Parts: sequence; structure tokens; C-alpha cells
Amino acid sequence: MFKMIFLSLLMCITSICTAETADETAKLTFLLKNVSGNTAMPKSFYIPQGYWSSVGSIPDDEENSNERILATFGQNIYDAATWQIALAMMGRTDIASQQTSRLLSGRSGMLENIRASSQDFAYGDDQLPMPKTNAFFFRMISDEYLLTDPVTGKTVEWMDWKPVLGENAWAAMIGPLQVAYAKYEGKIPLHAEEVKLALSILPAVTAMQSPIGGVYYAPWGVAGKNPHDISSENNASLLAGLEMLKQVLVNGGDPRGIVTQKIDPLVQGIERYFREYAINEEEMVLHQGGCYDDPAALGEFIPSKDFAVDVQTWGLTVIGAEKIDSWFGEGAAYRIWKNTKARGGYYEKGILKGVGYTDDPNAIISVEWTLGAILLVKELYHHYGYPDLLEDAKTMREGIESLRTTINIDGEETVAYDYASKRYYIPFGWWANKFPSLTSTAWVLMIDRDFNPFVLGGRSQVTSH
Repeated sequence: MFKMIFLSLLMCITSICTAETADETAKLTFLLKNVSGNTAMPKSFYIPQGYWSSVGSIPDDEENSNERILATFGQNIYDAATWQIALAMMGRTDIASQQTSRLLSGRSGMLENIRASSQDFAYGDDQLPMPKTNAFFFRMISDEYLLTDPVTGKTVEWMDWKPVLGENAWAAMIGPLQVAYAKYEGKIPLHAEEVKLALSILPAVTAMQSPIGGVYYAPWGVAGKNPHDISSENNASLLAGLEMLKQVLVNGGDPRGIVTQKIDPLVQGIERYFREYAINEEEMVLHQGGCYDDPAALGEFIPSKDFAVDVQTWGLTVIGAEKIDSWFGEGAAYRIWKNTKARGGYYEKGILKGVGYTDDPNAIISVEWTLGAILLVKELYHHYGYPDLLEDAKTMREGIESLRTTINIDGEETVAYDYASKRYYIPFGWWANKFPSLTSTAWVLMIDRDFNPFVLGGRSQVTSH
């Protein structure tokens, strides 16, 4: 009898494990198959047939056409960085490394230059030019220059040429270094391509650091962007990337003294920005960012009035509750989370099911930003031990399952997660859409394995619980 019970239990456990493995494999299959047919470039989204007509995208409107082109054919390089991490975590460093090679080459298919090195761009207050080997990458790339609008059938030129700090921190530092950690089993050689890529943007980052420590959002010459704007989320991403790079260099002996000369001043400046400028102590949240007005005259920092959920979740995760509390008082990080879910949470019958983008409770669930919130609350639980934090993580993880979808790509069934629960204009400059997303799916794989992308190797405090 005991033997029969044991065998039955073993079969049950094996069945569960097999189901979990099969589910991960289906998600991995989506990441591997949602690529362009030209150079196997991972694409940010999978657009279901007829989607644009269903949401009323205007055929001959230029802004609508641009959105269709970018979403259908484009890759946001941050999305690709999360793709790299998920693949590396699943043992596919060979494929994940292809993105590093693409960026190091400075080109993508028919796009001969994917870095902002032309005379149209200048970096920082001194408006320095950057050679191609050191310039920022454009936030969006494709592997084709001439593309066909999926609604009108007209030929359209690729149009997005915006080098942005946050995407560069992920694409040149966080994603590749996580791949290198997996590839070299934690012992990353300084000659590795991933280290070369991370080091390549240091001159641009250094040139872009403001007098108040925060690094500017974008160089001079980016349409519609003030070169004195500072994004808190972008600086949190950069801080994580710099700490990873510092760890790699220190472990390798740092023969060129890059940590002392370049990285430490950047880290200290960014932390100063968060400590002295990025906090809204009256509302107990982090500012989305702001503008450092007239830096030549040592002007003032003018905070943005926008509220951004990811600034709170990523910012607190990267900086850590211990440091936040030491700056702003015991329990500060917990209070920021409480305020965040009150302002940007999505609730059903009083239960938190996810978070959106800004001050608009119950408006929308962002899968990607909800997963970032789950990572945060697990980290906060490690620090505070409050049971409600684990409950928040549980109900949010359950909440995004409504955005899980099964897709058949090239005759193979895959599993993906939508970008958001509906079409919604995000006040930071883009549309959310309800279609399968590369980064949403990659984040699910990471969070379900308690992998913290902001820590080299993904070793997260949450794994101890």
C-alpha cells in the first residue's frame, strides 16, 4: 500500500514538473519564433491579423502609420535585453549572444548605423560629438529600411532615430552582462564581447551626467526632447547596469582603473540625485524625473508633475529598501509602495490584480510593469517581513494570467503574454496595446524563477523565501 501511495505521489509530482517545464518551453518558443524573417532579429510584438482595424487605427494618418510600422517591424532594444536575459536563464546563451553581436556591429540588416554618432547629435552640457564606437544606440531598430504599412500597403521609411539613456543601459549593460554571467558561469573575462559593449557607452554616459548627479535622458538633437531632461527610471536602470559592470571589472582586477575613474563618480552622482532631488517627500513617492534648468548658471531642478509606476518599482528595487529607509526614515520604501498601488493599482473587488502606468487606478494592467512590482514587493518582504507584501505578489501574479495567450507561429503552438489589458495612451509618449509582447513574456519567465534582472546573475534576496 505504501509503495502504491509513493508511486502515485511520484507520478503526480512528475506530472506537475513536466507541465511546468512544458509551459516554460512554450514561452521560450514564442521568444525564439517572434523574430524577423531577414536576420532573425527579435521583434517587440506579435501583431494578430486585423488588429489595427479593430482598434480604429487611421490608415492615412502619419502618427498612426508610424505606430503600426514600429510595432509590427521594430525592436525596442530594452525589450531585446529582457529577451536576452530570459534566453540565457533558460540555457540559450548562443542565441542571446546574437543581439550583443548585432549591437557591437553598429548595424542591423539594412540599417547601416544604429548608433547616434552623426553630427545631428551632441552629448551633455558640453555638447560633445561621439564616434560610432561610443555613441548611444537608437532606442528602436529594425533590420529593414523600407517597410510596408500593414494597413495601407504603402512603402514607408524607417523613422525612429531616438537615442535614450534607459534603453541603452539595458541593451549595452544589463542584458549582455547577464548573458555573459550565464555563458562564463560567473567568471566573466574582461575581453568578453559583452564587457566591450558595456564599456563602449561609458564615454557618452559620462558626458551626459548633469551637475546634480542624474544622467540626462537623451542627447541634443532628439526631436521633441529637452537635452536637460532627467528620467528617474532611466537612472535606476543605469545604476543597476553600472553596478554590474563594476562587479565584473573588480573581479577581473580592473587593470585600467575604470571603476575609480569612471564608474564610481557616476554611481555616486546618481545616488545623490535620488537622495536629494528624486524624492517627493510630501507625497512620499519618487518623481518621474524633471528638468535641470540652465545648468551653465547652476540653475534649479524642476520636477515633473507626472507620476510613473515603474519609477517607484524599479527605483526601489535597484536602490534597495535599506538605503531608501536610511535616507528618508524607517518604513519609507514600504510607504512608497503603498502609495504606488493606491495611485496606479488595478483592483477587482478590492483585490490588487496588477498595476498600470500612472495616476489612473483601475484603468489598465501592464503585464511588464506588474511583474516589476511583483519583484519589488518580494524584495520588500525580505526587508520588512510584512505578510501583505507576499499577498500583493500573489494576487498580482494571478491577475496577469488573464493576459496570457496561445499563438500558433509557423505551425508550432507558443505561449505569450499581452503587453497590456487594453489600448491605452501612456502619458510618457507611447501607446499600450493588447497584443503579445516580447518583454512581457520574458519578464514572466524571469519572475517565475525569482530572477532579479537588476542583480548580476539574478541572485535575488527573494530566493531565500
